[in-house]
Amino acid sequence: MKSKLLFLVNVTIFTLIVSGLYAQKQTVTISGGKVVEGELFKKRYYFLPEFGEGVLKYVDGTIFKAVLNIDVFKQCVSVINKKDTITISDNNNVDAVLIGKNAFRKIKNFYYQILFENDKLSIGFYKVLKISAESSAGAYGTTTNNAAVSSLNSVSSNNQIENLSTPVKYNFTYEERYCIITPDKNVSALNKKKLLSFYPDKKELIENFIKDKKIDFSKNSDIVPLINFIIGL
Repeated sequence: MKSKLLFLVNVTIFTLIVSGLYAQKQTVTISGGKVVEGELFKKRYYFLPEFGEGVLKYVDGTIFKAVLNIDVFKQCVSVINKKDTITISDNNNVDAVLIGKNAFRKIKNFYYQILFENDKLSIGFYKVLKISAESSAGAYGTTTNNAAVSSLNSVSSNNQIENLSTPVKYNFTYEERYCIITPDKNVSALNKKKLLSFYPDKKELIENFIKDKKIDFSKNSDIVPLINFIIGL
């Protein structure tokens, strides 16, 4: 069975640069709506390392072409408009996005990169970047949680940072996961039991591959060859 990506783009093998990182927690300092300290936060802010020519498909079938990326923090599509980077205003009506060879589907409030798709399931990859209040600068170098919590109220609803004016240091958590997506858009973690449930007739083949290759579902680097194996079934 051939695999396929969105917009009828056929693939025969899947490759992905993985970090081996599932979750990481560090701090970021935000002032005046801008990140002033936190290189890792900046690095993880967008799904792809660079913006690229892309196609955005709305639920009503409308197609929009632009230079695009996925904002991991806000979970929305960002567009380069002349020299400015803006987020689309009708993000709730987005159905799918294709940026270069990278296909994404919006399910509820998250964007999932679709790595493999057939009539049984899709294997997706998603990234999440979240912040929470830690402390902000106070008098004589002290810190105050009240200021941080007050500032956090302006971003907690939809992960906006534009309204933060007081320098605030936050904890932020970055996560990336592989998942299984059913045709009715139910999302669950990618694990051995769930994967085998979709391939009862290939169970022995998949189990032998997992055993021979010593696949560890907790390691991103192990998932890549497994997906390529599934594509070849």
